[in-house]
Amino acid sequence: MRAVNLYCLCQIRGEKEFSLCENLLSGRLEEKKIKIHEQDSLRALGEELAARSLRLKYWDGFFWSFTIGHIGKEFDLLKLSADGRRILNIELKSESVDAARIRRQLLENRYYLGMLTKEIRSYTFVSSRRALYTLDGEGELKEASFDELIRDLSSFEYVLSEGIEELFQARDFLISPVDTPQRFVEGQYFLTLQQEQHQERILSIFAEQQGKAAFVGLTGSAGTGKTLLLYDTARLLAEEGYETLVLHCGKLLSGQEWISAHLPHFQIRPVRELPEEADFSEFAAVFVDESQRLSRQELARITSGVRLAGCLCVLAFDGLQLLTEEGKRGGMSEAVEQLSHPVLTLSGRIRCNKDLAAFVHLLMESRVYDDRRSLDCAEVLYAENEASARELRRYYARKKRYTWISLAPFSPEEDGDGGRYESAGVIGREFDRVVMVLDQRFYYDEKGLLRSRGDKDPDDLDVQRLYQGITRAREKLCLIISGNPQLFSAVLAMKARHALHREP
Repeated sequence: MRAVNLYCLCQIRGEKEFSLCENLLSGRLEEKKIKIHEQDSLRALGEELAARSLRLKYWDGFFWSFTIGHIGKEFDLLKLSADGRRILNIELKSESVDAARIRRQLLENRYYLGMLTKEIRSYTFVSSRRALYTLDGEGELKEASFDELIRDLSSFEYVLSEGIEELFQARDFLISPVDTPQRFVEGQYFLTLQQEQHQERILSIFAEQQGKAAFVGLTGSAGTGKTLLLYDTARLLAEEGYETLVLHCGKLLSGQEWISAHLPHFQIRPVRELPEEADFSEFAAVFVDESQRLSRQELARITSGVRLAGCLCVLAFDGLQLLTEEGKRGGMSEAVEQLSHPVLTLSGRIRCNKDLAAFVHLLMESRVYDDRRSLDCAEVLYAENEASARELRRYYARKKRYTWISLAPFSPEEDGDGGRYESAGVIGREFDRVVMVLDQRFYYDEKGLLRSRGDKDPDDLDVQRLYQGITRAREKLCLIISGNPQLFSAVLAMKARHALHREP
């Protein structure tokens, strides 16, 4: 993406012409339609700057409506010094909004931009009142003068002109409580607007339950932020002095033990350690992550314990990730959904970048395509046999620092491999790079859907395990197709067809 000159944009009056010109000037990979109120707000700001005789060169170097692709975080106007050590951020509002909302947005912007530098100047311009606000050194909101903005604009002599996307890496913004427990405990993250809305609903139910059991479902596909929302809500209650319990459907990891040790009133326990008669009487709220992995008996124990204790229970689940035969046959997602009222749904992936998400979609459904996305983030390699596949994935795991996620339990000879996990052991985790092996079991059916010969069940556990693994990747993915030339040809054809669709 390229920076643009705001003076040039402010000269354009036609709504369609404005969007078209901005798209061409900024070199966007996908078309962006700019709403009329956004255009009007920019022109109003331009009028204030022109009235104070801002020199034309200081109108230059603005990234308009830049979005961090991995998380969907958008900024109205950004100006960066050439060395990246100084940033100016201006947010545009057409109508008056609550001061608290303005402050929160600017603070949130500072958090994300703070990954690049601590020298950040933040403004919000409200065009209906021609009012300008800024954050002081303590992070408090105050009214600002346009002369103050002019001084900041005039202080940028050499600015970044393109390539802003390369400055933002997924690992800097996306946290997992399990993998980055210290950042979680210290609150070094923000929830999305949708996560905040669902959290408010959960907390209101908690406040209104008055000693009666309440079950709330939280669903969404991989990468929509269920685990972070679950843990953050538990943390908020713990900080208020309420005893909270998070139940993990798997073996506890070191990050979870670290959180339990450093957050008062916050406990994390594995579901498998629940006694026949679970006693939750000491807890005000119980949170269950990946509850689609529960057995019927475990769900019954949790349900009974919550009802006896009269506490809140929030169950997060994803119906697409059923990694056990019992989970599939028992219809655990349906059982959790029937138990819960309400069921809150998270939509929109926030874990991985959109290009990687597009590749995952294409891999699962080979006949679709998304010509807005590059698939360069995913490598597809071929190995003639199992031995060659082992050499390739060891090379990627050891030398290129990819995390190997296996579809099956490890054999004794694989115990020495570093950086590897079983697909069932990566629940709630994220990795920058992931490598996985697809063997002869996998194929595309007549509808172009990825299937496995190892599963007679139409839900395909092998495919679910694969999906669980590849959706852990944040930046890069490598698939090694072993001894399966038909599948390799099909995936190559899919990538080639996608590349042709993206040709101008």
